[in-house]
Amino acid sequence: MKIAAPDLELVKIRLKLLVNVCRNKTGQSYKLRGLLYSLWNGKPYSLLELLSLDFELRQSFLMVCAVFGASNFFYDQIKAEFVAVGLFDWFCEEGDK
Repeated sequence: MKIAAPDLELVKIRLKLLVNVCRNKTGQSYKLRGLLYSLWNGKPYSLLELLSLDFELRQSFLMVCAVFGASNFFYDQIKAEFVAVGLFDWFCEEGDK
């Protein structure tokens, strides 16, 4: 049984949702930052943090993971979304922890 990858345009919308949640700088924002930074940079971060996210955020993050590394969805896509909302410096602070 073959499972189809999510539509790339839908995943881009979901990534925007995740980054917009990060703008709130709530507990979920910091967990999302850690998870996305781990995907972007390779820094270890516990996947158990996924369990404390709202279902829609969990689903969105897993969709991003499913297509990450595809030719049109890689490091630059995550960076571009954080830059677009002025949070790239905040995003990179995760690497200083």
